[in-house]
Amino acid sequence: MDVFKKNREEIQLVFSDVILPDKNGPELVSEILLIKPDIKVLMASGYIDQKSHWTTIQEKGYPFLQKPYSIYELLSSIKEILRR
Repeated sequence: MDVFKKNREEIQLVFSDVILPDKNGPELVSEILLIKPDIKVLMASGYIDQKSHWTTIQEKGYPFLQKPYSIYELLSSIKEILRR
């Protein structure tokens, strides 16, 4: 969040894991969206159970990558999201 606040004008996309040390990815994204509502989002996780906050991700419509993913899948997802 500190990096985002310092560089918010340059950042176009937030790529976050769902599980973070001090909060979860959807919480982080919600905080960032309050500051920059038009930012693009991509979430990733190795889980698709309650731990992954899958219901929240689906409700919010966040694009999601299931781990493990290839560099091609990551770059293709980012490219597609930024084009929207």
